[in-house]
Amino acid sequence: MIRKAILALLITVTAAQAAPTFTKKPSVTKAGAGTEISFGVSENTDVEVSILNAKGEVVRHLAAGVLGGKGAPPPPLKPGLSQSLEWDGKDDYGQEIKGGPLGTAKPLDEAGFSARVRVGMGVKLEAIAGGDPYAWYSKDFCTDNHAAWMVSGLEVKPDGKVYVIGNVGHFGPAVVRCYDAEGSYLRTVYPPPAGRPVKEMKGWGTNIREDGSYIFRHSSLRHSSISTSGIVFGKGRVAQLIPTPGNDRLHFVAGKGGAIVGVNTDGTIPDNPKSKGLLVNTPPSADTKARRPAWQVVGDPSVALAPGSQSFYLAGIFAEDGGIFHRRAARVLKDSFWRDGQVFKVDLKTRKAEVFYALKASSVIVDMAKRRRSPIFDQDGNDYAALQGVATDSAGHVFVADRLKKRILVLDASARLIRETALDSPDTLAVNPQSKALYATTRRVGYGKFKGPLRLFKFNDWAKDSTPTKEIVVQPKAGTYTGRTHLGIARKGGKTFVWVAYSGLPIKIYEDTGADLRLAKDFVQVAKQRSLDMQHMVVDPKTETVYVYDGYGNLFSKRDWSTPSFEVCSIAGARRGKMGANRALGFAVDPRNNVFFLRPDRRPVGRYTLKDNVFHPFPLGSAGKNIITPAFHNTWVINVGKGDHGMAVAPDGSLAVLASLANNDYSGPLHYFDHEPGKAPWKGLLFKGFGARPWSAGIRFDPKGNLYVGKREGKSGSLPGNLSKDRQLVDSTAKIVVYAPTGSFKGGNLYPTEPKSPAKVYDVPYGTICRRSYARNPLFGVDPYGRICYPSSLLCRVSLMDNAGNHILRFGTYGNRDSMGGIDGDQVPTPDIPMAFPHSVDTSDDYIYVTDIVNQRALRIRKTFQLETSVKLNQ
Repeated sequence: MIRKAILALLITVTAAQAAPTFTKKPSVTKAGAGTEISFGVSENTDVEVSILNAKGEVVRHLAAGVLGGKGAPPPPLKPGLSQSLEWDGKDDYGQEIKGGPLGTAKPLDEAGFSARVRVGMGVKLEAIAGGDPYAWYSKDFCTDNHAAWMVSGLEVKPDGKVYVIGNVGHFGPAVVRCYDAEGSYLRTVYPPPAGRPVKEMKGWGTNIREDGSYIFRHSSLRHSSISTSGIVFGKGRVAQLIPTPGNDRLHFVAGKGGAIVGVNTDGTIPDNPKSKGLLVNTPPSADTKARRPAWQVVGDPSVALAPGSQSFYLAGIFAEDGGIFHRRAARVLKDSFWRDGQVFKVDLKTRKAEVFYALKASSVIVDMAKRRRSPIFDQDGNDYAALQGVATDSAGHVFVADRLKKRILVLDASARLIRETALDSPDTLAVNPQSKALYATTRRVGYGKFKGPLRLFKFNDWAKDSTPTKEIVVQPKAGTYTGRTHLGIARKGGKTFVWVAYSGLPIKIYEDTGADLRLAKDFVQVAKQRSLDMQHMVVDPKTETVYVYDGYGNLFSKRDWSTPSFEVCSIAGARRGKMGANRALGFAVDPRNNVFFLRPDRRPVGRYTLKDNVFHPFPLGSAGKNIITPAFHNTWVINVGKGDHGMAVAPDGSLAVLASLANNDYSGPLHYFDHEPGKAPWKGLLFKGFGARPWSAGIRFDPKGNLYVGKREGKSGSLPGNLSKDRQLVDSTAKIVVYAPTGSFKGGNLYPTEPKSPAKVYDVPYGTICRRSYARNPLFGVDPYGRICYPSSLLCRVSLMDNAGNHILRFGTYGNRDSMGGIDGDQVPTPDIPMAFPHSVDTSDDYIYVTDIVNQRALRIRKTFQLETSVKLNQ
């Protein structure tokens, strides 16, 4: 019903607004040394006027803006629906065009030039790159050991569907994806789908836009914590998925408090998703006498449902005292109800726990250093328990991974030990529901240099086999990653598939043929996407090439939109596929001169040329150096990566940078560096009036040299409807300020001095800027006409306005990766272009490009026009 109502609203609006027509068709006449272009339109609408050469390339963006609106259009347009504009024969940069496109000496009006008038801009989604459902974050993508990413749960439902939760990027976006038993992607549960009734989505934490569609609040803006449900918490941390009875519900354990978040498998959610309470209700015990800091339960819970699903078994957790920040100082509690070396049985309704099986208390290793040297192999980044994993079968047997004693225990329903099998470093267990086949993973990894292998073992018959019948090295070096492995047994068409998930893999599926375990699918191999963070994006308008920065120094290019992949760029001399030294932290394109500017992490800006996705240093004249600025500092936030406020190239080749020169200052003050062709480094000018430690994000020039900068400065007053009452929205939006040049192109320096004040301030809901040191700052685009295209991230919307601040259009509605805007694979149609967190926007003459950092994809959106006419200048 909601979707129908929105569509009806859009149809009504379109019908009420008459399409413009030409009351005077575009014409050209001689006007002294120049050319006059005249036309008239019938309705209030936006227009753009440009000069094209014989190849159809725009050589002069003459004018663009809204006619007949409440405000006056930007010059050289005049108020009213009839226009007469003069072209002086110069290009966008003030250079005279003296010949035709082949450099002939023919007069200008005989060189095949034409004036083009386009009226009534719209948009149409043309292509999407990214959003690969098999792309999960793993060792293949990470270049820093402080990234907070993991696979935190895998569950096989009775209907054979498999649900996986984990991080999928540097920024920490979390997803819950559903696959069939063989690994074919089915749908995304979280981020939630679009198009559901609002009442079924309130539990996620929603806001309602003025068109009636829902968007989501975030528990934190420092990372992708879409919704306030508790599925994501802290710095990119993700809740753990635990098994639940039936096919329709999923349960997640959120944070160390153990609160359960209940979600439906179709993406809907109860009004109170935490109504189930805690994973367990803590019983009274002697723990209250523990010394400060108070005891805490740590570990990675392993849960297995008991037959009949009235209770579940819990392993992998234990109580420790102290060392909340650094576990080296911690000690494991011996006298706690939650002491190490135990398996608990928990009633599903009351959540009351009782000890089901326990090792002797005397066997508990208290000292962390001793645990580190023991078979438990506990480490700072991994909370191993003596009894780590647990599984059950339909007959009521309980299987326990005993790391301390290097064995697998088999218990009956009364906790009687009926069998033990030797196995070093057991981690996770699973039992084939159709046989007595037992599967186990083993690993022995730590935060330091030790990176042992991850192995998968199979016992054909757990009741008879004393040694494994099959062993596979799933990953030779499992790495230094938090979180345990996850196992699941899924069946389809009489076939059995063993799922192995781990932060370093992330997912491999093996078909159990009986005689062998055959690799059926490796998600790293089938994923076509390697750019797993769309933090910053810049477009070369001459080539329509999109460049995307991934948050840890790697830069990717996108030229061919018929393929799903992004191509990694590299520095000449560096290993292919690696930027090296995080050299793409900040980047900007000078399309006029085919020059690229790259800023490494905490280093100066350098000039480069690009050939075949390889950057080569581009020295400046006789100076012989390509380094043009001092070293800048930048945001680095543990778990969510490195961030940049932005760089921009002026039409004369000068550079503006939003970054601090001071150590440990991660704000974005404004620096301008005048282009000096034969000298390096360039002289810098600090815009003191912009602020010593401003909250800034996004910076661009237009062809006239005007400088546009995003800045959080007071509260935005332009949020629609009741959304202006939402503090998260109000406090995270920025304004766009504009500075006019104090110099000129002819004088050789656009900004010899700092402007006394901004020439304009656009009070618009731009971006999402939550703090000075925010690692993910948005970018806006300014086209050669001076039109500004900017994202409103939390509104799931992109807007375009002319240079006078008149609104031209806006587009976008909430949608997860299953909403494709009418493109192939569109499982959840939306009435507008779908996006979950539009972050960076850029434009060319014919396209608008948007990166969506939650759906991890880039959108190529074609500009459409209700009217378009070209007139030859020699007519």
